[in-house]
Amino acid sequence: MGRPERDEMTDVTFDKLVRMSEKAFLVEIEGEEHWVAKSQVDNADELEGELNEPPHKRAGLDTLTVPRWIAIQNGWIDDE
Repeated sequence: MGRPERDEMTDVTFDKLVRMSEKAFLVEIEGEEHWVAKSQVDNADELEGELNEPPHKRAGLDTLTVPRWIAIQNGWIDDE
């Protein structure tokens, strides 16, 4: 069983959901593009649905839910 802090999820706000590949999302956060593995994204189904819609029908999702350690490692949140 993993350590609890590795299992804790957090929401990260992104500027733009750029695109996706078979296994990852490309998101822009604070002007920088980052690939994030779909397997690490808790709301991957929502984000895939968003990208599959024509731009004028998108809901405007701006949050990805990832393990806290990934957000800290990438500098998206502070290690509090």
